Amino acid sequence: MNKKRLKQIISITTLALTVSLFPTIPTYGSTNKTSSRYEGPNRYSTATAIANKLKNDKFANVVISYGYDFPDALSGSVLASKVNAPILLVGNSVGNSSETLNFIKNNVSKDGTIYLLGGEAVVKNEIVNDLKNSGFTNFKRLGGANRYETNALINKELNVPKGTPVAIASALNFPDALSISGAAGKNQMPIFLVGKDITQDTINRIKEISPSTIYIAGGTGVVSTKTENALRGITNNIVRFDGSDRYDTSLKIANHFSKNADNILVANALNFPDALSGSVLASKTNSPVILVPPKGDVSKQKEFVDNNNVQHVIAVGGEDVVSKQVVNDLLYTKNAEQPQKALTPKEIESKLPGLGLNFIRSGYGQSDYKPSSENFVVCILDSEISLDLYKNSGNDAELIKTILNLALPTSGNEVYNIATKPFSEHTISRDGKTVGFYMYGNTVSIQIFY
Repeated sequence: MNKKRLKQIISITTLALTVSLFPTIPTYGSTNKTSSRYEGPNRYSTATAIANKLKNDKFANVVISYGYDFPDALSGSVLASKVNAPILLVGNSVGNSSETLNFIKNNVSKDGTIYLLGGEAVVKNEIVNDLKNSGFTNFKRLGGANRYETNALINKELNVPKGTPVAIASALNFPDALSISGAAGKNQMPIFLVGKDITQDTINRIKEISPSTIYIAGGTGVVSTKTENALRGITNNIVRFDGSDRYDTSLKIANHFSKNADNILVANALNFPDALSGSVLASKTNSPVILVPPKGDVSKQKEFVDNNNVQHVIAVGGEDVVSKQVVNDLLYTKNAEQPQKALTPKEIESKLPGLGLNFIRSGYGQSDYKPSSENFVVCILDSEISLDLYKNSGNDAELIKTILNLALPTSGNEVYNIATKPFSEHTISRDGKTVGFYMYGNTVSIQIFY
């Protein structure tokens, strides 16, 4: 195809790849498992990266939580899912919360509601005042004298109907509450936090809901038998997820709520921020939150992937918290499934709706697909696929790589890296195909010829 023809094709094409606020659940072919990673250099930027993937247009609401401790935020995932908001993290001053504040100022409607989880000791008034100075007026602080009162205020805000199931988890550690957060958000199921024993106030609040089922996340070492017996005064329909450790509990929760899941969201089991921010993404993509070590043995988690034919792994956090080895071990049987089979343009086209793209037009022998961010373009022809990368395409790096790897299973990441660094127009041979790199103004065009 000559350059004149290529320019003609590009001139009629506007397409971007992103994950919308309510993304289509990916369904991938059994021979081409995929992964995506939402990460940043710190917990705040990872949270904003996840928020970018949830964004369709500007958010009407946002949930803010303290980034250095977990109790106030543990039940916030259900609220965030209810109001279609991301969970963003702040530090103890405006200065170390600048990334989050800038994201809110650029991506949240001025007349939207900003939910503050916790009291003034954790989400500082100076942060609120900074946002007020930028034109935000609607703030709702859900903060009590302690973690239990804050939890009660968050659950009250949910205003769930009578008969709604509830979850019980320890307020003294985070893994079990985070493991059930995706299912709780999807099903709008309040998470009640308890200490060594359950308080009468918490029992009364659960009685008001009259839940059909009470789910207990964790063994008797974290939610006591005494607490369970007290809950039986409300209902005998109690299900306890009692694993040998946090990883096993996470899998038991996933097996109960997410049989035949197409995707899973994996997060570091040893720290809370990434899983907390990712819990909303998990609920919106029908993904169980599965806890993993930063590296090492994930054979039990792999059993869940295989038994449920999981096709896509969403990793939250950088490779230092969830390593590439962990993701690959979850997706592939060593020395058996890799490398993946290269797909034809038509086979790739069949995957695009499952990745969140919408068909927008056809002409000149090609089909164009487009979600909402308009950060890059994918064009499908009989014997060619092209991707045109625009200014902010870096926000969709992992998704761009996913598509490239469908066509170039051993070199998709390499091709992306070439295209995102300064280059002169040229072609290379990869995976039995000719790959061209071209510049049209500020647009980088990757063209794969079969």
